[in-house]
Amino acid sequence: MKNTRIISAILASIIMAGTLLVSCSDNNNKSTESTTQANTQANDLSSNTADSDSQTISGETAMAPDLPAKDYDGTDFVILDRYDPTEGWGWGNRDIYAEELNGEGVNDAVFMRNLAVEEKFNVKIKEHAVDLSVILSTLRNVVQAGDTAYDLVAPNFQEAIKMAQGQLIYDLREMDYVNLDASYWDQSMIEDTSIDHRVFYAIGDISIMANDATWIMMFNKQAITDNNLEDPYQIVRDGKWTFDKFYEMASDFSRDLDGDGKFGEEDQYALVTSNDSLQGFFYAADIKVIEKDENDLPIISPLSEKVTSVVEKTVQIMKSENLVYNNSESGRTHLSGQAVFEEGRGLFYAEVMQCVIRLREMEIDFGVLPFPKYDENQENYTTYIHANAASCITIPLSAGDAEKSQIILEEMAYQSQKYLRPAYYDQALRSKHMRDEESSEMLDIILAGRMSDLGYITDVGTLYSGLMAQMAAGKTDVASTYAKREKLTSKQLEKLIEEIGEYGS
Repeated sequence: MKNTRIISAILASIIMAGTLLVSCSDNNNKSTESTTQANTQANDLSSNTADSDSQTISGETAMAPDLPAKDYDGTDFVILDRYDPTEGWGWGNRDIYAEELNGEGVNDAVFMRNLAVEEKFNVKIKEHAVDLSVILSTLRNVVQAGDTAYDLVAPNFQEAIKMAQGQLIYDLREMDYVNLDASYWDQSMIEDTSIDHRVFYAIGDISIMANDATWIMMFNKQAITDNNLEDPYQIVRDGKWTFDKFYEMASDFSRDLDGDGKFGEEDQYALVTSNDSLQGFFYAADIKVIEKDENDLPIISPLSEKVTSVVEKTVQIMKSENLVYNNSESGRTHLSGQAVFEEGRGLFYAEVMQCVIRLREMEIDFGVLPFPKYDENQENYTTYIHANAASCITIPLSAGDAEKSQIILEEMAYQSQKYLRPAYYDQALRSKHMRDEESSEMLDIILAGRMSDLGYITDVGTLYSGLMAQMAAGKTDVASTYAKREKLTSKQLEKLIEEIGEYGS
């Protein structure tokens, strides 16, 4: 059986090596260096197909998980995840299941990862995709009925915390075969979203949807040159990419191109974005709505002068009519904003990282940046992960064989570092859609600076949504928002802590 596994994996690697090269061939700006990188990556994938105690990806070594040898007799291993019925969006899970090799890098990496897991444990990985709006009720009905239909579940962040509150999923910290300290799990997410040291869901190399949902900023390279603006890459490197620096560069770029005396659909804007950049700037300042105390319990972040200043600066930027093209206003959509940037009428474009891929047909060169820091005293560039768009992974309480779920989950996570991470990170972004080496450097900074806020994910006491609504309305009286919602937020936090404290009882 082991020989069969190795042969199958090698064959898949050979096929993927070819598809990686084909997938890169449609980029008119592809260089010899990019081709060499694709060849190198394919060779790396092929060299890692046999069982080993460790693997090296992008210079990082990961030890193979210490899992028992199991043969599950070819049984199905079913993962409950979500599809996206909305035309024009791409938020159905694409990191869980691939029916066949099709030449697309991520799809083929998912196929190969699953093949490696299937051959090792003699299982058949399948998915059951439902609309996100019913994923919670679907799992609740299964758990209450004692149905063992699903072995794993992959919701978004917001539904995952509800599953935890409803005692529908396991505490991953209690799992014998899930090593959350391993390099293929995202440590900052675990630290930010644990409650009372319990971890109910996780992201990592297994979940590229969390990468897709990371908030970033892009810039028009030609516009930077034409307007004699400073090199944004160097500003970032120097630690001087701040709110004030962004405003300085953006403040004199917008133009009334059609000469009608107002800013409309055909004009030029410094920033193209949506109201989601309200939290983009908020979290780029390295602050949260909900923090945690020394016992890992959530508490309301104190209202500080910095919070007030961040809100004021964010409103100054986002509510400047002649500076921002806002997709969330005037009946606009994400597609209309994308068109403005693609046509060269936007200097900066703030959106999820998935938009880097959506801009694959853009003829004007663009670069990628982290969101600006609050000021130069802030140590790191930080950014948030869109809680509705991002997916995570967890084990449902109704899993028929919890040990089996743990083992397969951990092996999938490990194999994702081998297959899925290179396909998404090194190939799809670095070689195919990023237009220069500096953007790859910026990508490292962006992903290293991701953070999560329980206040955003849970919207406990509506404190988070209240702050965002206030800024969207152009108001900066943060103290009144806190005063109106602090009592309810405290009460609901107590309930959340109580629900988590009763877990398993």
